[in-house]
Amino acid sequence: MRVIQEGEEQEFTGKVCEVLFDCHGDFVGFELCDCCGSHAFKSRLPNIGEIALRACREQLLLSVYVNPR
Repeated sequence: MRVIQEGEEQEFTGKVCEVLFDCHGDFVGFELCDCCGSHAFKSRLPNIGEIALRACREQLLLSVYVNPR
């Protein structure tokens, strides 16, 4: 396991195992599963929702880069 330094960008790569919607049917995020577990990401951007749905439906490998800023 690699230790992440403060302020360092993190990368998560895996498959979208769940796409999340609120009680109104609006996209609110997705869960990315990798060999170490799962990671939840929040977003309300429609374009991110489209990518998450396609990646989930087609079982595509997806990478998410998180900048601490």
